[in-house]
Amino acid sequence: MPGQLTIPEQPTAIDLIGDVAWDTHLTVPHLPTPGREARATSRSRRLGGTAAQVARWLHLLAQAGLYPSAPPEIRLWTSLDATAVGELAFCDTSACALVAQIGEVFVLTEPDGEKAMISFVPPDLPLRPLPAQSTLFYLSAYTLLAPDAERQIVGPCERLVKKGARMVFDLAPLVQHMDRQLLRRLVGLAYIALGNEEEWSYLFQARQNKAAAQAALALGAGSVYLKRGAKGSILFCANGSSAGTEAAPSVPVNTTGAGDAYTAAILAAFAAGRNDHWALQLATYCGALQTEQRADAENIAMLHSALVSLGK
Repeated sequence: MPGQLTIPEQPTAIDLIGDVAWDTHLTVPHLPTPGREARATSRSRRLGGTAAQVARWLHLLAQAGLYPSAPPEIRLWTSLDATAVGELAFCDTSACALVAQIGEVFVLTEPDGEKAMISFVPPDLPLRPLPAQSTLFYLSAYTLLAPDAERQIVGPCERLVKKGARMVFDLAPLVQHMDRQLLRRLVGLAYIALGNEEEWSYLFQARQNKAAAQAALALGAGSVYLKRGAKGSILFCANGSSAGTEAAPSVPVNTTGAGDAYTAAILAAFAAGRNDHWALQLATYCGALQTEQRADAENIAMLHSALVSLGK
C-alpha cells in the first residue's frame, strides 16, 4: 500500500505561489495555420492561471464538506488586478501586488478537445511576493519563467522548507523552457511532486514512468504523482510502493484546468489529513470533473457525492 503522508495538524492556511491570468476561450473548427483562417464559433472570458484554478477547486472542495472542521484559509501570492481581486474574494489576497493589467491566455479548443494556448505576460509586473512563513504551500513551475528564478523563487522556497514548511510542487507544460537543474532542486524539496508523463520524461530524460518517478524520489521527493489524463494516474511513494487508478468517467468539453483541479485535490486531501491513496482517487475524480466545465453549484453537489462515496 502507498505510504502515509501526514501533517501534524490541519494547517490554518494554504499558500498558493502561482499565477492568475484572464483566459479567453475560443472554440475553433481547426487550429490556424499559415494562410488558413480559423474562425471561432464561441468565445468566453474567465479567470484562470495556476493559482486561480487551484484556489477555486480548494474552495469548491471546502464547500462540498471535505474538512472535518473549519477549512484552512487560502492565501495567494501573485499579481492581481481589481476585477480579479473581486472574483477571488474567498481568498486572502492582502499580500498580492495590485496592477492595472495581469497576464492573458488565449485558449483555442478544437471539437475533439485538443487545444492550443497563447499567453501574454505584461513586461512591467512587479516582483512576486512570497511568504516568510508557511505550513503548507503550493508552487507552480511556471514561476520559474520569471527573471533570476534561482534568487526569486528557488532560494526562498528552500528557506521555507528548512523552516518546516511542506511544499507541493507542480510541473508545467513549458518545462522545456525552464532550467532543468532548478526544477530538480525543487523536486528534491517537495513533500509532494506532481506532473504529467511528458513533463516527468523531459525532466529526467527517462523513457519509462517508473524510472522518472524513482529519479524524483531519489532526489528527496516524499511522493510523486503522475497525471495521465484519460489513462488515469499513478502514485509512487518513497517507501517503494506504488498505486494506480483509472480515469473517472466523464464527458469532456474542455481540458483546460484539469491538471490544476487534480493538484488542488491533492493539496486539500493532504491538508485534511487523508492518505496518499485516498488523495489519488479524489484527484483523479476532480481532474475529470473539471473537463466537463460545469457550474460551481453542480461541481459542489457532485463533489459532495464523491466524498460520501470515498468515505470522507
